[in-house]
Amino acid sequence: SQLPDARITFPSPALSCNVSQLQINYTVTNNNSTASLPANTPITFYADNVVIGSAFTQNVIPIDGLETGTITVTIPTNIPLQFNLIANVDDTGNGNGIVNEISDTNNLFLLPIQLLASPNFNPLDDIVSCNLGLTKGVFNFSEYEGSVKTNPSHLSTFYNSEIDALNFTNQILFLNNFEAIQTPKTIWVRIDDPQIGCYSLTSFDLVTKN
Repeated sequence: SQLPDARITFPSPALSCNVSQLQINYTVTNNNSTASLPANTPITFYADNVVIGSAFTQNVIPIDGLETGTITVTIPTNIPLQFNLIANVDDTGNGNGIVNEISDTNNLFLLPIQLLASPNFNPLDDIVSCNLGLTKGVFNFSEYEGSVKTNPSHLSTFYNSEIDALNFTNQILFLNNFEAIQTPKTIWVRIDDPQIGCYSLTSFDLVTKN
């Protein structure tokens, strides 16, 4: 008998922090076959067992030939950050195909994926200090360096403005004796996960009272 034998592969897609869209650059091959793979062979993509996209081959793929394609898929919010990204060629979306092949057991390709997400953090209360005159005050928020983090491996740094926190510049170095010339004043906190390169921002206010 003369039959095709479809297979599919793809490299690991590029990942960005808090981005659930993935661009998959896939390759369909027809190696070690005895007939061409017809055009419009269906391809289904899964996150674990959830269908996230579909495509079709565009051309007849000859014996030992290949075709490349690109699809952008969105990972549903109910899928965990770590999951299996699966491509299955000759699959109409229910695991069944439409092409009679040499083997139906080699149509699936799987890669483990770990999406990148900003680190979680604990909320911080505002800090109240005595008014030293004209709303000036001295504050100690050194304990927040540890208490804001939910993971000891994360890095927490403090800033006078959101722009400084975003740019990782002008870090507040002395947390136990910080002088605020005028209050209320907002202190910005940046929490970094050095393992994946993602960060979160939060803030708290410095307030004085008589």
